[in-house]
Amino acid sequence: MSDWRSVPAGSVVQFTRGVSWTAERERELPTKSTCKVLTIPNVQAALTLDDLLLVDFPGGVPERWRATPGSIVMVGSNGNPHRVGNAIQILPSDGDYLFASLLICARARIQDLDERYLFHWIRSFETQDLITRSVHGSTGLSNLSMSFLRGLPLPFPPLEEQRRIAEILDTIDETIQATERIIAKRRMKLAGLQESLLAEDNDSSRATVGDLVSHHWPGEWGTAAYSHGLQEVIVLRSTNLIDYGIDYSTGARRFVVDHKVTEKRLTEGDLLLEAAGGGPGIPVGRVRRFSQPEGGSPYLTSNFFRTLRPRVGVDPDYLFWLLDFEYRKPSIWSCQQQTTGIINLKVGDYLARPVSNHHGSQFVIAAALNKALEAVEAESHHLRKLRETRAGVASDLLSGRIRTVAA
Repeated sequence: MSDWRSVPAGSVVQFTRGVSWTAERERELPTKSTCKVLTIPNVQAALTLDDLLLVDFPGGVPERWRATPGSIVMVGSNGNPHRVGNAIQILPSDGDYLFASLLICARARIQDLDERYLFHWIRSFETQDLITRSVHGSTGLSNLSMSFLRGLPLPFPPLEEQRRIAEILDTIDETIQATERIIAKRRMKLAGLQESLLAEDNDSSRATVGDLVSHHWPGEWGTAAYSHGLQEVIVLRSTNLIDYGIDYSTGARRFVVDHKVTEKRLTEGDLLLEAAGGGPGIPVGRVRRFSQPEGGSPYLTSNFFRTLRPRVGVDPDYLFWLLDFEYRKPSIWSCQQQTTGIINLKVGDYLARPVSNHHGSQFVIAAALNKALEAVEAESHHLRKLRETRAGVASDLLSGRIRTVAA
């Protein structure tokens, strides 16, 4: 690393906070003096151009507030500290935009700094971790200090090596993006298969959700009954719900009295119904299959859940796919109500929902959908490994532990 050096980022990078405006200048339709403005929702894993703001600037806007191709736009303030520092890079195909005051734009100040290399450094785990640990809150916002940002040590290899590092990481990113596209296609295939298999047809009869369930009960974690007792349990919460499954690696452990464990413990084949929580535009009613991990403590659920036990003769996998299909229908909102800021499922209305009951083909339907889900999960596993590999390679390349050109 004799030809490497580390410099304060501010000595080679221009960091600029974005433009402000008043609400009266926002427009529904473009005019000669309106500009498209990027805000925080536009900065995701990639540039997202949904819901761009149109703002009227009749006197024009200084160039420092324009995010042109090559510019790196990052979140500078947010209520979630983990969102602060998230960054995207404007590509030549993207055009140019203004960027709002809660965003920060980074541009190379010298020709010896490759902006693609700069982007990968900002996106690296090490830099993002430093940013997350540095942010401080005011009025509910976590804010990135410009002086802190300018003082971050930026590894500064020769330009040739910067470009080579960027090329390697770009290649890995392209593989990741290709895998994401495969997953998206397989998800669409799964959704289409779910629609075709579970839609009402001549071989299905009508039933209600309650007809397919033998017992249902609410979770009770958080009540006085769990403040003491004899046996340790693991309590599943909404944060344990992942795409089509349950993450058993994180659980809230509590001591409970024995009779509660006996009455409320989950068993193989039970379904977890999310009955409270949700958020803007996100209904409650997600359903997940419970599968008892080997060994360990009994599992219960928080009081945000209902546990559903399928009736004898109802395949648990089929019931899961059927209720997941119901959750994805717009009509699920008819079973929702909001109280004290929380969206709750009206359980009685939910259990009364009419559904198709494919008596003779439950196992066939469940097997087909399980197989389609396995294909999604296989690619998702591959994607996780790619991301882990990319993080390690980026760390080695950006620190100089692995060299891309002869030292």
